[in-house]
Amino acid sequence: MSSHSEQPSAEHLDRQARHVRLLGYGQPGVYRARTAKVTVVGAGGLGCPALQVLAASDVGELTIIDDDVVERSNLARQTLFRETDIGRPKVVAAMDALSRLRPEVTVLPRQVRLDAGNSEELLAWADVVIDTTDHWPTRFAVADACLALGVPLVWGSVVSWDGLLTVFAPGSGNPTLADLVDREQQLRAEAPNCATVGVFAPLVAEIGSAMAGEALRIVTGSGSPLVGVVRSWNGRTGRVRELPLAAQARATEQVPTANPNPNPNPNPNPNIRPEERILDVRPAAHPDLSINHKYTHLPLETIAEHVAQGRIELLPLDEPLVIACAQGPRARYAAELLAEAGAESVRTLPGGVPALTALFATPSSQALPTHAEEPR
Repeated sequence: MSSHSEQPSAEHLDRQARHVRLLGYGQPGVYRARTAKVTVVGAGGLGCPALQVLAASDVGELTIIDDDVVERSNLARQTLFRETDIGRPKVVAAMDALSRLRPEVTVLPRQVRLDAGNSEELLAWADVVIDTTDHWPTRFAVADACLALGVPLVWGSVVSWDGLLTVFAPGSGNPTLADLVDREQQLRAEAPNCATVGVFAPLVAEIGSAMAGEALRIVTGSGSPLVGVVRSWNGRTGRVRELPLAAQARATEQVPTANPNPNPNPNPNPNIRPEERILDVRPAAHPDLSINHKYTHLPLETIAEHVAQGRIELLPLDEPLVIACAQGPRARYAAELLAEAGAESVRTLPGGVPALTALFATPSSQALPTHAEEPR
């Protein structure tokens, strides 16, 4: 197999003609892509479109790490695979598909489960790593290894109708995965995944391709990667929003409002004030929580719809709110929307729903039913 260290041939440049003509990319970008080594962890819904775009863009060497086999339920969103691939290792089926797309591509299949013990060895030679997995121990193993190795990490996630994308770059001043989510809580809690709550297939293809774009920008030096910013997709409405990600995780994040409401009463629970309503903004597919406090399950998508359509009378704006979600960005976005709509007082809950379920484990007659306008 070629090491792709030679200058691109005329045939190669002809295939990449639109990149050659692209201002800021050009022939130097084509050459850099051809000599790049990209490792994709996970050959699933996000990994398949990412690999397809990278191979078509003539990235020189692609390493695929995955220990799974193709199942029929994968075929709706894992676009490299066909019926005839069912039962085959994903890394082998993906390698064959990419070779048909571009015969000279160098694909290194690694049919192994990446973990904390082998992550640095598996990722050591990559110029950039793309993590498309949905397993938190694997995600943190990848993030830790990239941080130790000084390798840029393109990180994405899709569950149900919601997606996230960001880039973690080497450097002490840059955010890490631990700034996006709480490590201990994510490792302790059983997170929802595509098998339990489903996934919108077009959103997977969109974000997987976007992850490939981030990797290409990094290896070609042709643009600014998404460092310090989390891009959030709402697949139900097609809207995309970008949220800042700080390098130091805050214990509490306050959203300024016109009428802040300090806590006048002592409370044995420092995270929740007695007068606050807990607003659970996870997707509608998540079950309501049974907790001993004022509670409403109002998905972020519903909040965004009401704000966009001017139906703010359907939002609980006249009482203090504490917003909870599974990871963080949804809660921050919801808090911003509610503050802009005129909420009396709104803040996000440190630790999100995992912390909430630990605090309130008993059924409650005070728990309110899911908001009547919530789409089911």
